[in-house]
Amino acid sequence: MPEVAAASGVSLRTLYRYFPSRQHVVDAVAAVGDRVAASNLPAAEFDLIDLHAWLEEAWRALLDQEALIRAQHTSPSGAAIRRARIPFFRDVTRALLLRETPGLDDERVDDIVDTTLLVVSSSALFEFLDVLEIPIERAARLAAEAVERAVRDAR
Repeated sequence: MPEVAAASGVSLRTLYRYFPSRQHVVDAVAAVGDRVAASNLPAAEFDLIDLHAWLEEAWRALLDQEALIRAQHTSPSGAAIRRARIPFFRDVTRALLLRETPGLDDERVDDIVDTTLLVVSSSALFEFLDVLEIPIERAARLAAEAVERAVRDAR
């Protein structure tokens, strides 16, 4: 909390007035992230055919904040923020996938949702870029194809 107060340019007392605990800060940051993500979601008519292009664009936008995203991957607070955002991403992904796979049982949909979240995550992006040294265009295509395959196999 002292580091957050210092980085924010406010006193520790002021920070605690608005955020009584570290968890309140995490929740607030996650809520802001969810609002930003919601403004960048695919249109209502989105389908899997559009996933490759949308994912490439989304990942490029993510790289505009690369230092922040990488910091989230290396700190306990960052992990807490990412965990706090999972319900939002699960709900959005579930809604999109249910349009593609009507009639699937809940457990199978949950499996596809979780697989999709993993494959299109910032963690996957950094693995593609840093470890596999795959350019973002190809990484987005491979991730989209993996999701398409999972949906096709579930049908």
